This record gives sequence, structure tokens and C-alpha cells, in this order.
Amino acid sequence: MSELSAPDNISLAISLSTPPELLAKLAFETDPDTRCCVAGNAKCPEELLIQLAQDENPEVRARVAENQSAPVSLLVQLSEDWEDLVREGVAANPSCPIQLLTKLAVDDIGEVRSGAARNPDCPIELLVNLAVDKHWLVRSEVFSNPKCPIELFEKFDINDDELDVCSSVIKSPKCPIRTLIAMANDPRHFVMSTAQSNLRFKDQAYWVQAVFEGFSLSTRLNENTSDKTCGDALLDAGLTDAYQAIQAAEISRMVTQATSGSAESAVSGKTMASIADNLRM
Repeated sequence: MSELSAPDNISLAISLSTPPELLAKLAFETDPDTRCCVAGNAKCPEELLIQLAQDENPEVRARVAENQSAPVSLLVQLSEDWEDLVREGVAANPSCPIQLLTKLAVDDIGEVRSGAARNPDCPIELLVNLAVDKHWLVRSEVFSNPKCPIELFEKFDINDDELDVCSSVIKSPKCPIRTLIAMANDPRHFVMSTAQSNLRFKDQAYWVQAVFEGFSLSTRLNENTSDKTCGDALLDAGLTDAYQAIQAAEISRMVTQATSGSAESAVSGKTMASIADNLRM
């Protein structure tokens, strides 16, 4: 393969249409980036993955560990690798068996546990445990995971010391509105600005749905205390557009309910009149 440049080799190593025999040749390239790309190729043959799992370069082994085509037996082998990066790759792999994932979720190294928290198939019970991990990266990955249950967001301590964790919570579509509004008033500029930016980008449909589900400007920021209302908190944060959008959604819902109520009353009146007429007949 020496007649090809490194970029050409990498392009071939990445391509899913590259023939297995060519991937086998690329797996012996001296350039570790090329071998990494072969190891990460979803069409890489199993026997080639087994070979690359023995590579002296930990990044190559890590790419094998991340490859969803890797057999379970190989993932088990790589889960014992001395390099944290490799074990993290196994933990983040959706093909990682639950039993193995559970083991890696209590690894001594935080980055490995973060791989488990990042795994899209991580069981809810593991995410619950990892949500209180001492390592900030683990907690951040939990709240970035689409499977993270809404209950964890509702219990989240907005005073978490780690800004990246707060950012993951704010950016999640599952973040409760009250949490977003509270964080939009956070004394830490990064948290405040991130939450405010998120709220500014909410469209009218979002607020209409929120109001339909029971949210209002008079909703207490903290339901367990006599804290300020969400409406007041929005104004304190300078989010007048969001305030007005919610106000419009509330008015629209009240009008709809009033109209619906009037229609139901009219129908009910006609029905009763019809029944009375039938009784007189």
C-alpha cells in the first residue's frame, strides 16, 4: 500500500465499500491512524478485529472496543485491557452485554464509568447510580444520555459545582421547565447564559404544549416552598419574550376552553330540550 498517501489509505480504511482483503492490507500499515480507521470500520471482518485487538497502539485497540461489530468474546477480552481508553470503548459500545456493562460501571477509573453512562443501551438502574458518581464526567454523560429518566432531571441539584454537568442538564430536551428557569437566574454566568439561551430558542409550540400539560406563569419555581413564580423568575432573567409566549399560550387555552364549554352547554341544552319534547309526546 506504499504507493498510496496516508490520506488515501485513511479514506479506504473508513469506507464501508472497501473489500475485506484490502482492509486486511491496511491493517498492517505503519500509520496508526490508518489502523484505527480499519478497527473502527463497521464492515471490518471479525478475524481482522481479533488481530487489531492485539495492536500495540491503545488507540487502535480502543477503536476495536468501540466497534459494534466486535464479537462479545472480544469485548470481554478488551474489558480487561490495562489502558483506560480501551475499557472506556467497551463500556460505551451498544453491543456490550449488560453484565459486562454493569462491571465497567464500577471501574476505578472515572473515564471508564463515563463510557458506561454514555452507552445508549445503559439500563435505567445503572444511570440512576451513575447520576451521583463523584466524577463530573460520569454525571455529565448520564444527563446527556437520551435514556436518562425524567426523574433524575427533576431531582437534579442546580447547585452542582461542575459547569459541564449543569450544561448537560440544560441542553437536554428532558430538562424540566422550572429547572431551566431557575438556572436562568443562576449567579454563575455560564450556567445563567446557557439556560437563558436555551429558553430564548423555545418556539411557541413548545410553550403551547407546556401550558397544555399544566404549566403556567403562576407555577411556583419550587413546589415545596413559597418561592417566586416562574413568571417572576422569567422577568428577573430578562426573558420577556418567553414570558409573553407563555402568556399568549395561556390566553389561547382559556379561549379554547371557554369556547368549548359554551359549545358543550349549547349541545347539552338542545339535548335536554329534545328529551323534554320526547317526554311530552
